[in-house]
Amino acid sequence: MATQNRRIAAYLPPEIDQKLKAFKIDAGLATKRNPNKNDSQALIAILSQFFGLNQEPAYSSAVQLRQDLSDLEAKVEQLSSALTEKIAHLEDDFAAFKQATADMEETLLNEPKSEPTDALFTVPGQLDLLDFIQTQLDGNIDPSDAEAPGLQASVIPSRLLKGFSAGQLAKRFPVSRSTIEVHRKKGRDHFRKWSAEQDPDGIPWEYRQRKYYPAVQE
Repeated sequence: MATQNRRIAAYLPPEIDQKLKAFKIDAGLATKRNPNKNDSQALIAILSQFFGLNQEPAYSSAVQLRQDLSDLEAKVEQLSSALTEKIAHLEDDFAAFKQATADMEETLLNEPKSEPTDALFTVPGQLDLLDFIQTQLDGNIDPSDAEAPGLQASVIPSRLLKGFSAGQLAKRFPVSRSTIEVHRKKGRDHFRKWSAEQDPDGIPWEYRQRKYYPAVQE
C-alpha cells in the first residue's frame, strides 16, 4: 500500500537493539520467539511519546489487550483456587458420610437380634378370621379363674390319652388351630376351662410335651 510517510533506515547498536526488543515484547508488539517484528510500530510509538504528540500510540491496543489477558488470568487462577478448595471440602464431607454409613451398617449387623415375642396368635397356614373374632368376643375369661376340675383317667377313652396334635384337637372341638393357640397362650387354667367348654364330651385339655392331653387328676 502506497504511503507518503518517509522511510528511515538505521543500524542500531546492540545495547539499543536489546532495549527496543524488550520494549516491543512488553508492549505486546513482539514475542520472545520472534523479537524482530514490528520495528516500525515500535519506533513510531517511542518517538510519539518522546515528542509528546497528541496521537494514540500505535501499541496502545496491544498493551490494553495484554493487561486484559493478565487480569483474566488472575481471575481464572482465583476461581480455580476457590473451586479446588470447594472440591476438597466436598470430598471430606463425602468421606465422612461414607464412614458414618459404614459405622451404622456395622452397628446393625453386630446388634443382637431380639427373640420373637409371643404374638397374639400365629398363622401357620390360614386364619379363620370370623372364628378369631368370635373367640375375642366370647373368650374374655380371667386367667385367674379356678382351675377346671380334672377327670379320672379311667373314664377317658384310651385313644384320647395318647395325645392330640393342634390340628387333631381343632377338628374335635371344632375350631381353627389359631383359636387353640390363642387360648393356650392365656395359661393352663384358662385353657382347661375353655377346652372343656369346646369338647363334645366336656373333657378339659392341657398342653405338654408339644401335644394336647386330657387334663386328668393326679
